[in-house]
Amino acid sequence: MIRMQTAPTRVLLAVLLTPLCAPPLFAEVKLPGLFTDSMVLQRDLPCPVYGTADPGEKVAVTFGGQTKTATADAKGNWLVKLDALPASAEPRVLTVRSENQGREFNNVGGGLIAEEVDLDGNHLAAGTLKGFTVCGEDKKFRWADAALEGNTVVVSNPEVNKPVAVRYAWADFPLCNLYNKEGLPAGPFRTDDFRYGLGTTVDGIAVGKPFVCTQPITNGLFGGLTDGSVKDTNQNSFATNGAMKFPKEVTVDLQGVFTVTAICVHNSARGGTKTVEVQVSGDGQRFTTVGRTEFKNYTPDTYGLTGLNAKGSGFVRLVLPDVHELSFQHKPNGFIFLRELEVQGTPER
Repeated sequence: MIRMQTAPTRVLLAVLLTPLCAPPLFAEVKLPGLFTDSMVLQRDLPCPVYGTADPGEKVAVTFGGQTKTATADAKGNWLVKLDALPASAEPRVLTVRSENQGREFNNVGGGLIAEEVDLDGNHLAAGTLKGFTVCGEDKKFRWADAALEGNTVVVSNPEVNKPVAVRYAWADFPLCNLYNKEGLPAGPFRTDDFRYGLGTTVDGIAVGKPFVCTQPITNGLFGGLTDGSVKDTNQNSFATNGAMKFPKEVTVDLQGVFTVTAICVHNSARGGTKTVEVQVSGDGQRFTTVGRTEFKNYTPDTYGLTGLNAKGSGFVRLVLPDVHELSFQHKPNGFIFLRELEVQGTPER
Protein backbone atom coordinates (compact mmCIF):
# COMPACT_ATOMS: atom_id res chain seq x y z
CA MET A 1 0.00 0.00 0.00
CA ILE A 2 1.30 3.47 -0.92
CA ARG A 3 0.05 6.62 0.79
CA MET A 4 1.02 10.04 -0.54
CA GLN A 5 1.08 12.48 2.34
CA THR A 6 0.86 16.25 2.34
CA ALA A 7 -0.13 18.86 4.85
CA PRO A 8 -2.98 19.26 5.43
CA THR A 9 -4.31 16.90 2.74
CA ARG A 10 -3.69 13.16 2.65
CA VAL A 11 -4.21 11.15 -0.52
CA LEU A 12 -4.43 7.38 -0.25
CA LEU A 13 -3.08 5.24 -3.07
CA ALA A 14 -2.77 1.54 -2.41
CA VAL A 15 -0.95 -1.10 -4.43
CA LEU A 16 -0.51 -4.81 -4.17
CA LEU A 17 3.14 -5.68 -3.67
CA THR A 18 3.37 -9.02 -5.43
CA PRO A 19 6.79 -10.71 -5.16
CA LEU A 20 7.03 -13.20 -7.98
CA CYS A 21 9.70 -15.83 -7.79
CA ALA A 22 8.81 -19.02 -9.65
CA PRO A 23 10.56 -19.79 -12.93
CA PRO A 24 8.51 -20.25 -16.11
CA LEU A 25 6.47 -23.46 -16.15
CA PHE A 26 6.08 -23.32 -19.91
CA ALA A 27 7.94 -21.93 -22.90
CA GLU A 28 8.67 -18.30 -22.05
CA VAL A 29 5.94 -15.89 -23.05
CA LYS A 30 7.07 -12.49 -24.26
CA LEU A 31 6.40 -9.91 -21.54
CA PRO A 32 8.01 -6.50 -20.93
CA GLY A 33 10.57 -6.01 -18.19
CA LEU A 34 8.01 -4.74 -15.66
CA PHE A 35 6.70 -8.29 -15.24
CA THR A 36 9.50 -9.66 -13.10
CA ASP A 37 10.14 -10.77 -9.55
CA SER A 38 8.43 -8.41 -7.09
CA MET A 39 6.17 -6.79 -9.64
CA VAL A 40 3.58 -4.38 -8.25
CA LEU A 41 -0.12 -4.33 -9.12
CA GLN A 42 -2.19 -1.28 -8.26
CA ARG A 43 -5.14 -1.76 -5.93
CA ASP A 44 -8.72 -0.67 -6.73
CA LEU A 45 -7.99 0.19 -10.38
CA PRO A 46 -8.00 -1.93 -13.56
CA CYS A 47 -4.53 -3.41 -14.10
CA PRO A 48 -3.13 -3.75 -17.65
CA VAL A 49 -1.06 -6.81 -18.55
CA TYR A 50 0.52 -6.76 -21.99
CA GLY A 51 3.21 -8.24 -24.21
CA THR A 52 3.80 -9.79 -27.61
CA ALA A 53 2.90 -13.04 -29.33
CA ASP A 54 2.48 -14.30 -32.86
CA PRO A 55 0.01 -12.12 -34.83
CA GLY A 56 -3.51 -13.46 -34.40
CA GLU A 57 -2.56 -15.66 -31.45
CA LYS A 58 -4.94 -15.81 -28.48
CA VAL A 59 -3.56 -14.93 -25.04
CA ALA A 60 -5.16 -15.59 -21.64
CA VAL A 61 -4.15 -13.93 -18.36
CA THR A 62 -5.31 -15.43 -15.05
CA PHE A 63 -4.93 -13.73 -11.67
CA GLY A 64 -6.97 -13.38 -8.49
CA GLY A 65 -9.82 -15.59 -9.64
CA GLN A 66 -10.31 -13.90 -13.01
CA THR A 67 -9.21 -14.71 -16.55
CA LYS A 68 -8.98 -12.14 -19.35
CA THR A 69 -8.27 -12.91 -22.99
CA ALA A 70 -6.99 -10.98 -25.98
CA THR A 71 -5.82 -11.62 -29.53
CA ALA A 72 -2.45 -10.31 -30.71
CA ASP A 73 -2.77 -7.69 -33.43
CA ALA A 74 -0.98 -7.61 -36.78
CA LYS A 75 2.22 -6.44 -35.08
CA GLY A 76 2.00 -9.12 -32.39
CA ASN A 77 0.98 -6.77 -29.57
CA TRP A 78 -1.69 -7.78 -27.05
CA LEU A 79 -3.18 -6.24 -23.90
CA VAL A 80 -5.72 -7.28 -21.28
CA LYS A 81 -7.03 -5.34 -18.29
CA LEU A 82 -7.61 -7.17 -15.04
CA ASP A 83 -10.57 -6.00 -13.00
CA ALA A 84 -9.82 -3.79 -10.00
CA LEU A 85 -8.50 -5.83 -7.08
CA PRO A 86 -8.57 -5.16 -3.33
CA ALA A 87 -5.37 -5.29 -1.32
CA SER A 88 -4.51 -8.80 -0.17
CA ALA A 89 -1.71 -10.49 1.75
CA GLU A 90 -2.63 -13.92 0.38
CA PRO A 91 -0.14 -15.61 -1.98
CA ARG A 92 -1.32 -15.36 -5.59
CA VAL A 93 -0.29 -16.70 -8.97
CA LEU A 94 -0.23 -14.70 -12.20
CA THR A 95 -0.42 -16.91 -15.29
CA VAL A 96 -0.03 -15.71 -18.87
CA ARG A 97 -0.74 -18.27 -21.58
CA SER A 98 -0.98 -18.14 -25.32
CA GLU A 99 -1.90 -20.98 -27.66
CA ASN A 100 1.74 -22.03 -27.80
CA GLN A 101 3.35 -20.76 -24.64
CA GLY A 102 2.79 -19.43 -21.14
CA ARG A 103 4.41 -18.18 -17.97
CA GLU A 104 3.47 -18.53 -14.33
CA PHE A 105 4.64 -16.57 -11.27
CA ASN A 106 4.06 -17.25 -7.59
CA ASN A 107 3.55 -14.73 -4.78
CA VAL A 108 5.40 -15.54 -1.59
CA GLY A 109 5.40 -12.11 0.08
CA GLY A 110 5.21 -11.75 3.86
CA GLY A 111 5.58 -8.03 4.61
CA LEU A 112 7.69 -5.01 3.65
CA ILE A 113 11.08 -3.80 4.91
CA ALA A 114 13.68 -1.19 3.96
CA GLU A 115 16.67 -3.43 3.31
CA GLU A 116 20.35 -2.59 3.72
CA VAL A 117 21.91 -2.65 0.25
CA ASP A 118 25.02 -1.51 -1.60
CA LEU A 119 24.49 -0.35 -5.18
CA ASP A 120 27.43 0.79 -7.32
CA GLY A 121 29.28 1.95 -4.22
CA ASN A 122 26.25 3.67 -2.69
CA HIS A 123 25.19 2.38 0.72
CA LEU A 124 21.53 2.42 1.73
CA ALA A 125 20.98 1.79 5.43
CA ALA A 126 18.37 -0.63 6.71
CA GLY A 127 15.21 1.11 7.83
CA THR A 128 15.72 4.13 5.55
CA LEU A 129 13.48 3.77 2.52
CA LYS A 130 14.77 5.17 -0.79
CA GLY A 131 13.69 5.20 -4.42
CA PHE A 132 10.32 7.01 -4.38
CA THR A 133 9.32 10.14 -6.28
CA VAL A 134 6.03 12.03 -6.12
CA CYS A 135 4.46 14.70 -8.31
CA GLY A 136 1.61 17.18 -8.22
CA GLU A 137 -0.61 18.49 -10.98
CA ASP A 138 2.44 19.96 -12.75
CA LYS A 139 3.62 16.38 -13.43
CA LYS A 140 7.13 17.21 -12.20
CA PHE A 141 8.42 14.34 -10.09
CA ARG A 142 10.42 15.18 -6.98
CA TRP A 143 12.29 12.90 -4.60
CA ALA A 144 9.98 11.80 -1.82
CA ASP A 145 10.55 11.18 1.86
CA ALA A 146 9.31 7.62 2.37
CA ALA A 147 8.58 5.63 5.50
CA LEU A 148 7.02 2.27 6.28
CA GLU A 149 3.97 2.00 8.52
CA GLY A 150 3.40 -1.73 8.62
CA ASN A 151 2.82 -2.70 4.99
CA THR A 152 2.00 0.87 3.99
CA VAL A 153 4.57 3.18 2.40
CA VAL A 154 3.95 6.85 3.26
CA VAL A 155 5.55 9.27 0.78
CA SER A 156 5.66 13.06 0.85
CA ASN A 157 7.55 16.09 -0.40
CA PRO A 158 7.12 19.61 1.03
CA GLU A 159 7.08 21.08 -2.50
CA VAL A 160 4.12 18.91 -3.56
CA ASN A 161 0.96 20.28 -1.97
CA LYS A 162 -1.52 18.15 -3.92
CA PRO A 163 0.11 14.84 -4.91
CA VAL A 164 -1.38 13.00 -7.87
CA ALA A 165 1.14 10.24 -8.65
CA VAL A 166 4.06 8.30 -7.22
CA ARG A 167 6.83 6.23 -8.80
CA TYR A 168 9.28 3.75 -7.36
CA ALA A 169 12.66 2.76 -8.85
CA TRP A 170 11.60 4.40 -12.12
CA ALA A 171 15.08 4.60 -13.65
CA ASP A 172 17.56 2.36 -15.42
CA PHE A 173 19.94 2.35 -12.43
CA PRO A 174 17.74 3.17 -9.43
CA LEU A 175 18.88 3.61 -5.85
CA CYS A 176 16.13 1.77 -4.00
CA ASN A 177 15.69 -0.71 -1.18
CA LEU A 178 12.05 -1.79 -0.76
CA TYR A 179 12.02 -5.55 -0.11
CA ASN A 180 9.70 -8.12 1.35
CA LYS A 181 10.68 -10.12 4.42
CA GLU A 182 11.68 -13.07 2.26
CA GLY A 183 14.44 -10.92 0.73
CA LEU A 184 12.83 -10.25 -2.66
CA PRO A 185 13.09 -6.67 -4.01
CA ALA A 186 10.07 -4.74 -5.21
CA GLY A 187 10.14 -4.06 -8.93
CA PRO A 188 9.72 -0.61 -10.51
CA PHE A 189 6.17 0.75 -10.61
CA ARG A 190 4.21 3.90 -11.29
CA THR A 191 0.68 5.02 -10.44
CA ASP A 192 0.41 7.50 -13.34
CA ASP A 193 -0.25 7.12 -17.04
CA PHE A 194 1.40 10.34 -18.17
CA ARG A 195 2.24 10.45 -21.85
CA TYR A 196 5.97 10.88 -21.49
CA GLY A 197 7.97 7.83 -20.52
CA LEU A 198 5.41 5.41 -21.97
CA GLY A 199 7.27 4.62 -25.17
CA THR A 200 5.02 6.92 -27.20
CA THR A 201 6.11 9.00 -30.16
CA VAL A 202 6.16 12.70 -30.91
CA ASP A 203 5.85 14.61 -34.16
CA GLY A 204 7.14 18.00 -35.24
CA ILE A 205 9.71 19.61 -37.48
CA ALA A 206 12.76 18.13 -35.72
CA VAL A 207 11.87 14.47 -36.27
CA GLY A 208 14.48 12.78 -38.43
CA LYS A 209 16.64 15.91 -38.67
CA PRO A 210 20.44 15.71 -38.24
CA PHE A 211 22.24 17.07 -35.19
CA VAL A 212 25.82 17.72 -34.11
CA CYS A 213 27.14 17.36 -30.56
CA THR A 214 30.35 19.04 -29.40
CA GLN A 215 31.14 16.05 -27.16
CA PRO A 216 29.44 13.03 -28.73
CA ILE A 217 29.38 9.51 -27.41
CA THR A 218 31.08 7.12 -29.82
CA ASN A 219 29.71 3.69 -28.93
CA GLY A 220 27.16 3.64 -31.75
CA LEU A 221 24.23 4.03 -29.35
CA PHE A 222 22.34 6.99 -27.88
CA GLY A 223 21.69 8.73 -31.18
CA GLY A 224 17.93 9.12 -30.80
CA LEU A 225 17.60 12.82 -29.97
CA THR A 226 15.36 13.45 -33.01
CA ASP A 227 14.03 9.97 -33.81
CA GLY A 228 10.47 10.85 -32.78
CA SER A 229 10.44 8.42 -29.85
CA VAL A 230 10.44 9.26 -26.14
CA LYS A 231 11.49 5.75 -25.16
CA ASP A 232 14.33 5.81 -22.65
CA THR A 233 16.36 3.07 -24.33
CA ASN A 234 19.93 2.90 -25.61
CA GLN A 235 18.67 3.10 -29.18
CA ASN A 236 16.05 5.83 -28.74
CA SER A 237 17.64 8.22 -26.24
CA PHE A 238 20.60 10.59 -26.54
CA ALA A 239 23.82 10.98 -24.57
CA THR A 240 26.98 13.05 -24.59
CA ASN A 241 30.32 11.52 -23.70
CA GLY A 242 31.43 11.28 -20.08
CA ALA A 243 34.16 13.93 -20.13
CA MET A 244 33.95 16.53 -17.36
CA LYS A 245 34.24 19.41 -19.83
CA PHE A 246 31.49 22.03 -19.98
CA PRO A 247 29.50 23.47 -21.58
CA LYS A 248 28.41 20.72 -23.93
CA GLU A 249 26.22 21.62 -26.88
CA VAL A 250 24.01 19.78 -29.33
CA THR A 251 22.60 21.56 -32.39
CA VAL A 252 19.75 20.32 -34.58
CA ASP A 253 19.58 21.43 -38.22
CA LEU A 254 15.89 21.83 -39.09
CA GLN A 255 16.83 21.83 -42.79
CA GLY A 256 14.54 24.72 -43.62
CA VAL A 257 13.28 28.04 -42.35
CA PHE A 258 10.46 27.89 -39.81
CA THR A 259 8.51 29.93 -37.34
CA VAL A 260 9.10 27.86 -34.22
CA THR A 261 6.05 27.89 -31.94
CA ALA A 262 6.95 25.30 -29.28
CA ILE A 263 9.94 23.32 -28.02
CA CYS A 264 9.88 20.43 -25.57
CA VAL A 265 12.95 18.81 -24.00
CA HIS A 266 12.31 15.28 -22.73
CA ASN A 267 14.71 14.39 -19.92
CA SER A 268 16.02 10.88 -19.25
CA ALA A 269 15.80 8.85 -16.05
CA ARG A 270 19.43 7.76 -16.50
CA GLY A 271 20.76 10.75 -14.56
CA GLY A 272 23.24 13.54 -15.01
CA THR A 273 21.18 16.13 -16.87
CA LYS A 274 20.94 19.32 -14.84
CA THR A 275 20.75 22.73 -16.54
CA VAL A 276 19.48 22.93 -20.13
CA GLU A 277 19.44 26.20 -22.07
CA VAL A 278 17.34 26.25 -25.26
CA GLN A 279 18.42 28.46 -28.15
CA VAL A 280 17.26 29.12 -31.73
CA SER A 281 19.11 30.50 -34.74
CA GLY A 282 18.50 31.37 -38.36
CA ASP A 283 22.02 30.77 -39.64
CA GLY A 284 23.50 28.29 -37.15
CA GLN A 285 26.00 30.91 -35.94
CA ARG A 286 24.10 33.53 -33.95
CA PHE A 287 21.78 32.00 -31.35
CA THR A 288 19.09 33.51 -29.15
CA THR A 289 18.14 31.94 -25.82
CA VAL A 290 14.40 31.25 -25.53
CA GLY A 291 14.31 29.21 -22.33
CA ARG A 292 16.31 27.65 -19.53
CA THR A 293 15.47 24.98 -16.95
CA GLU A 294 17.05 22.72 -14.35
CA PHE A 295 16.02 19.06 -14.20
CA LYS A 296 15.94 16.92 -11.10
CA ASN A 297 18.40 14.05 -11.27
CA TYR A 298 17.14 10.63 -12.45
CA THR A 299 13.69 12.06 -13.26
CA PRO A 300 12.11 11.60 -16.74
CA ASP A 301 10.61 15.08 -16.69
CA THR A 302 9.78 17.38 -19.60
CA TYR A 303 10.45 21.07 -20.14
CA GLY A 304 8.02 22.72 -22.52
CA LEU A 305 8.22 26.15 -24.14
CA THR A 306 4.93 27.15 -25.74
CA GLY A 307 3.64 30.35 -27.30
CA LEU A 308 6.93 31.00 -29.08
CA ASN A 309 7.07 33.08 -32.25
CA ALA A 310 10.68 32.47 -33.26
CA LYS A 311 10.56 33.47 -36.92
CA GLY A 312 13.35 32.62 -39.33
CA SER A 313 14.55 29.65 -37.29
CA GLY A 314 16.66 27.00 -38.97
CA PHE A 315 18.52 25.56 -35.98
CA VAL A 316 17.75 24.64 -32.37
CA ARG A 317 20.59 24.26 -29.89
CA LEU A 318 20.71 22.83 -26.38
CA VAL A 319 23.49 24.18 -24.17
CA LEU A 320 24.41 21.89 -21.26
CA PRO A 321 26.63 23.89 -18.87
CA ASP A 322 26.80 21.48 -15.93
CA VAL A 323 25.88 18.06 -14.59
CA HIS A 324 24.54 16.58 -11.37
CA GLU A 325 27.23 15.31 -9.02
CA LEU A 326 26.13 11.70 -9.51
CA SER A 327 25.21 10.64 -13.01
CA PHE A 328 25.17 7.41 -14.98
CA GLN A 329 25.39 4.36 -12.67
CA HIS A 330 25.35 6.78 -9.72
CA LYS A 331 28.99 7.72 -10.23
CA PRO A 332 30.67 11.10 -10.79
CA ASN A 333 31.03 11.57 -14.55
CA GLY A 334 30.05 13.93 -17.35
CA PHE A 335 27.44 11.85 -19.15
CA ILE A 336 24.27 13.80 -19.98
CA PHE A 337 21.18 11.94 -21.17
CA LEU A 338 18.02 13.12 -22.92
CA ARG A 339 15.15 11.20 -24.48
CA GLU A 340 14.01 13.58 -27.23
CA LEU A 341 14.03 17.15 -28.52
CA GLU A 342 10.57 18.00 -29.84
CA VAL A 343 10.10 21.12 -31.98
CA GLN A 344 6.82 22.44 -33.38
CA GLY A 345 6.55 25.11 -36.05
CA THR A 346 5.40 26.14 -39.51
CA PRO A 347 7.54 26.52 -42.64
CA GLU A 348 8.16 30.03 -43.93
CA ARG A 349 9.30 29.07 -47.40
